[in-house]
Amino acid sequence: MDKFASMKAFTAVAERGSFSAAAEVLRMSKAMASKHVGNLEKLLRVRLIHRNTRGLRLTEVGEAYRDQCKQILAAVEEAEHFVTQLNSEPRGTLRVTAPPFLRYVSPHPGDRGLRDHVHRRVCLSGAQ
Repeated sequence: MDKFASMKAFTAVAERGSFSAAAEVLRMSKAMASKHVGNLEKLLRVRLIHRNTRGLRLTEVGEAYRDQCKQILAAVEEAEHFVTQLNSEPRGTLRVTAPPFLRYVSPHPGDRGLRDHVHRRVCLSGAQ
């Protein structure tokens, strides 16, 4: 099982107080959410959640692990957002080859269309 998905499931269960509510938010079955948490408990060799007929509560270790998982999941989300932002704008050098007389059409060939993009460089070279 994917440890990252298991951490997400555990955190959702811990924050919502039930497997059903966590499963609904994560769009998975209650059994699958339970399986993820069980997988973590088996992997870590520690009980994270006390379950009984009236509900569930986190163990002391479970509370500490939940806090760590929240930090890790937030860091991963931030990293994904960062990469997405980097990839959303054109970057690099735009090389334009044009006849020499077209160099005088615009003082800066990149002014139109690329004006709002900060991470660009335009190189204009004349065709022979």
